[in-house]
Amino acid sequence: MSNSRRAPGYCIILAAGAGTRMRSPHLPKVCFPIAGIPAINRAVASYLESGIRQPILVVGYAAEKVMQTVSRQYNGILYAYQPEQRGTAHAARVGMDALKTIGGQDDVLVVAGDRLIHPSVLEQLFEQYYSRQAD
Repeated sequence: MSNSRRAPGYCIILAAGAGTRMRSPHLPKVCFPIAGIPAINRAVASYLESGIRQPILVVGYAAEKVMQTVSRQYNGILYAYQPEQRGTAHAARVGMDALKTIGGQDDVLVVAGDRLIHPSVLEQLFEQYYSRQAD
């Protein structure tokens, strides 16, 4: 990302769900490999490459497996635990609560952990967000 562009300081990545449609009793959907790389690691890479300074990963179902998968490749990821999966909005709230505990005072991007978004698309989103002074 060029220095003239701006990105939110934080990204809350929602990765607490079981992914029952994947029909895998042992592997959470965010850990499924895409071309040999776990989906969650591909997602984290995109957000970091787009300029996000601090990802916060909301985990729940198979939390240890998800954290282990991410920590093999990344240091400094913050984790927020959602003990009971009560939907997307609740997971986002768990992430925001974690952000409050670290005193985060910058813009926040909230994303699903199983969606892959290319950094160039994120940069376009950020450009629109900041140039239009959106909420």
